[in-house]
Amino acid sequence: SGSPSAATWTQLTATVSNGHTSGYASTWTASGNISLNGISGTNVYIAFKYEGADPATGTKKTTTYEIDDVKVVGN
Repeated sequence: SGSPSAATWTQLTATVSNGHTSGYASTWTASGNISLNGISGTNVYIAFKYEGADPATGTKKTTTYEIDDVKVVGN
């Protein structure tokens, strides 16, 4: 019922920035169009999954990501 842990995830390919070593980027990286062909069902959720280190587990470092201007359109 909408729980991410119970979902079937389909990975979609997008262009992303390689990141920066400090601070935030001064420009956005356009992902381009991402096709949702083949995705069907009564309830479809679009999510953004971030996998990073847990800084509380030691000296591992992690970062953030930003998403802006998401548009879903149909043909």
